[in-house]
Amino acid sequence: MEEIQLKVEDASLFDRGIGIIRLDPTTLLKLQISPGDIVEIRGKKKTAAIVWGATNMQDWDQGFVRIDNFIRQNADVSIGEKVTIRKVEATKAKKLVLEFPEGMTQRIFELQLGKDANEIIKWCLLKRPIFRGDTIPIMTAPQAHLTSSPIIPLVTVETDPSNTIVQVSYESTIEFSHKTVQSSESPESPEEEKEPVLKLAINDFNKMLKQYNLEIKKKKETQEIYLGEINKNEKKEIKITPSVFEIPKKSNVLNCVSVMMPFSAEFSDVYGCINDACYEVGMSCHKADDFWHHSVIIQDIFELIFRSSIVIVDFTGKNPNVFYEAGVAHVLGKTVLPIIQNGDDIPFDLRHHRYVLYRNDREGLKKLKRDLVSKLNFEKNRE
Repeated sequence: MEEIQLKVEDASLFDRGIGIIRLDPTTLLKLQISPGDIVEIRGKKKTAAIVWGATNMQDWDQGFVRIDNFIRQNADVSIGEKVTIRKVEATKAKKLVLEFPEGMTQRIFELQLGKDANEIIKWCLLKRPIFRGDTIPIMTAPQAHLTSSPIIPLVTVETDPSNTIVQVSYESTIEFSHKTVQSSESPESPEEEKEPVLKLAINDFNKMLKQYNLEIKKKKETQEIYLGEINKNEKKEIKITPSVFEIPKKSNVLNCVSVMMPFSAEFSDVYGCINDACYEVGMSCHKADDFWHHSVIIQDIFELIFRSSIVIVDFTGKNPNVFYEAGVAHVLGKTVLPIIQNGDDIPFDLRHHRYVLYRNDREGLKKLKRDLVSKLNFEKNRE
């Protein structure tokens, strides 16, 4: 069967997480496939996706395929590398066995998704081609898109039939592995399993108690839980009324990371690295050019920063726009993670902030991903 090698480019924001790739008409004709067909994608690993046509004429006859960060991770490739693509026929899946990410059990999973957990999973996987080892993003709100829905990455550890690409149908059975992806080889004790559930409950109670200036606290020495007043010296709040920006009507997006960097092709691999790091820790990643909601671009940038929980800023090249955006993020009280290729590019007023130094090459980006995964995990799990 005909196959072709294509360079990998990033997918658009609205194609992420739904298991598709986009090919131009010339490639579709050469492979003798149509939109809706299933293809095998071979990088360092094998995976599969559904084909959609490239709607942007600027993508035609360019020799590349647009693939999102989820499928790139399953194929173990980065933006700029090549993959081999060919048409395949998927087998109807009789059964899938999925594994939870580190620190999560089925009980916590059902707490996050609610009573309709199994229906949500079936909805996310329906008609999707899957190969053993694939990581599948599950949206916790099925009516939402990945831009506004937190995700839970589940790993496919077993398929029936095995060693082939399968497609989920209404008749497919979905089961969960009793073990989770974790560093410890010993199973969790009942008390260890309760700890994350307790933490979720305390966070929910504290949201209700905040209006009474109260919060549930824990003594470090004895781990005893008690009710106490919020220490006002710990955090001071200010109210702002911007004259330049409009306050977004939409609420903040949980586990959303915004990236502020120069608009230049030389940063494509850097953004791909950041995207992969965010996916690994279960967070979504966006740039301002992913959106066009307003006629004034700075309003889109402000809205993205406003709705994000973490802002990654690349100070490489002393770009004034990035410095401005970092200032906006600081004023809004966001967690700002600076990255840079040359420490001398950081001006005096910002040198007291810690930053991640990186090189824009294969080894440098691998290290950057490791550093970002560590820092994002820390910020995500910080109380």
